[in-house]
Amino acid sequence: LVWAVVLLFMVIYSFAIIFTHAVILHQPDSQVAAHIEEDLCRPVASDGVKYWGSLGTSMLTLLESVIGGVDWQVPMAPLADLHWVWLVTFILYILFTYFAILNLITAAFCQGALEGQQYDREQTVRDLISNKKSDLYKTSDLFANMFGKMDVDGSGKITWDEFSSHLADDSVQALLALLDLNDSDLWVLFQLLDDKKSA
Repeated sequence: LVWAVVLLFMVIYSFAIIFTHAVILHQPDSQVAAHIEEDLCRPVASDGVKYWGSLGTSMLTLLESVIGGVDWQVPMAPLADLHWVWLVTFILYILFTYFAILNLITAAFCQGALEGQQYDREQTVRDLISNKKSDLYKTSDLFANMFGKMDVDGSGKITWDEFSSHLADDSVQALLALLDLNDSDLWVLFQLLDDKKSA
């Protein structure tokens, strides 16, 4: 975005130099002196000097012509009075700025929005994966704690009797609720966890 604004500034600056130079060269010395003079009683300058009399006013006129601050036909009239070349140059400036520079600035904003949306999407996916991993670790810890409590003889294995005797425990009920299992699913769960398929 910064490069687009710098490019717009460079274009305005370049054309402002051209138009200011043209107007200053074609104005009588008394009019230019009246415009540059800083006393309060100075006479009102012509439109040419008003819009194009200094580099700063020329840059402001060019910017206003593009963004709608001034109807671009008003500052164009003094240029047309000077010579048709300045009229064509001003129209080329308007066309170039509208169709090239302002489209670049719009594209920069759109690209920034798309990149921001892409970043948001990638961040959402990363958050989901992180949450899934976190949930998986929590579930694994719940299983380890539950099976550690069920293995009362310390054999490292759980029989159906040990499993069924702990079904009323709060931790077992919480794990079953987490897995969305009811009492009828317990035998199937035990069979899935049984490595030797024995009771």
